[in-house]
Amino acid sequence: MSQDTENPATPEDEPNPEAAFDAALAMVADGHRVFPLRVGTKKPQITDWPHRASSDPEQIRRWHHQYPNANWAVVCGDGLSVLDIDGEVGEASFSALGWGPEA
Repeated sequence: MSQDTENPATPEDEPNPEAAFDAALAMVADGHRVFPLRVGTKKPQITDWPHRASSDPEQIRRWHHQYPNANWAVVCGDGLSVLDIDGEVGEASFSALGWGPEA
């Protein structure tokens, strides 16, 4: 990640693959299907992800071994909705609606 002199990166800004992997396993433990994403993107690492996403912890471990720095996505639907808020603009928009932590 490049350093911005006006807004230097902090440790919490850096990707944490192990934390992401643990979160993926937690989602699987709750019965959700997950799949790996390409590093630094929201693009699936695997083909045909809607059908190949898995709730099998062993498959998630195999993917983690194959793609150790991957982020993870969860398949939505069946009672699971996700609100993805990215960056400062997203956080500001969320707060402006009265739903953010600063609201």
